[in-house]
Amino acid sequence: PEAVLLSVPLPLTGNRDTQVRGTILRQLDRPQGHKQRGVLVLRFDEAQGDDPSASDFGRALELARFLTSSRLSGVKTVAWLPEGIKGHAVLVALACDMIAMPPAAELGPANVREPVVDDAMRAAYREIAARRRTVPPTVAVAMVDPGTRVLKVATDAGADHRKRHKRDVE
Repeated sequence: PEAVLLSVPLPLTGNRDTQVRGTILRQLDRPQGHKQRGVLVLRFDEAQGDDPSASDFGRALELARFLTSSRLSGVKTVAWLPEGIKGHAVLVALACDMIAMPPAAELGPANVREPVVDDAMRAAYREIAARRRTVPPTVAVAMVDPGTRVLKVATDAGADHRKRHKRDVE
């Protein structure tokens, strides 16, 4: 399958999310010589002069929902994070089928500029992560909510990720 590389300028503010969506749609509408649509690699790049961790939650959520929609069925999406990412752009990376980044890069935290994390925000991270399973939903929630801790429990039956709030483990 053919791979297409597209830049996602960070932070996702203003109309950057709609620009990325438009670019993806134009790419999908191009005539293909084969039936399989291929691979879409989204390279997360820092926009010059902007704080890359300052992505708007609503903009990131809309782009994440688009990436997990039926419109992109048949397209394998890859989040390429050459520098890692922080802030709500994490949600967009979680919406991809795969996440690729160098060993020293970090994914998260997602709440760097978010003074209050509410139930709707936690639900959005859980929902998007559950659609792709690149990161367990409980881990995705912990990325946005510093009050959540994830424990990996290994038993004879295998490993399991459990979400715990600080008050549950102290």
